[in-house]
Amino acid sequence: MSTWTQVREITLMNLRSIPERLGPSLVIVVGIAGVVGVLVALMSMSAGLTQTLGSGGRVDQAVVTRGGANGELASFLSVASVTLVKQDPAIARAEDGTPLASGELIELMVTTGYFAVAEAADEMAASLSGLAGYVCADVVGDVGQVIRLAVHPAAQRLGIGRTLLNEALAYCQANGASRVVINTQEDNTASSGLYEQAGFRRVGRRVPLLVRRLVEPATEASQFPNRRPL
Repeated sequence: MSTWTQVREITLMNLRSIPERLGPSLVIVVGIAGVVGVLVALMSMSAGLTQTLGSGGRVDQAVVTRGGANGELASFLSVASVTLVKQDPAIARAEDGTPLASGELIELMVTTGYFAVAEAADEMAASLSGLAGYVCADVVGDVGQVIRLAVHPAAQRLGIGRTLLNEALAYCQANGASRVVINTQEDNTASSGLYEQAGFRRVGRRVPLLVRRLVEPATEASQFPNRRPL
């Protein structure tokens, strides 16, 4: 039997067996399509966040943090300090002389759907200016986002971050979110550990993005077992 004859016979045999293999083949095709769809959605979210963060910087804008802070999340400025920054001659001004500067914390308070703060206890209130941490979150469609979560360095490892995160997750779920996203710096191992312990899973590499799917719980306590009143 020639090579071409063998190829023809094998091809005809495979064609005749298509009806028998139709069901399993469809299951495989649908499964692969579902996996590809989920991966494309996650990659799109990661790429969109990367583009948003990358295009947000401008050479004529600056972020002012407190001395010794290694990032925005660890920086807290008092109202008096913000006022001093606005009065600096290097700050650009509008035509009416208004400084083109704003305290991000105040801006987040009025532009996000949820904002909560953790007040410092009496023994540390003086050193922390009364603020131990804060969290802000919002929901768009069925996707929730923890926009910012910060705990003062002196108040870390006391469960404040976990409590704030649980409050934000409860808000997102109550407002129709089926999943929540949050991003953090690559070298912020403390935050990454907290988020992963809370059920978030990392997607993307250039800008770490963590995603958690919310499920309908039997009770709120079973979904957020570590939730404590602020």
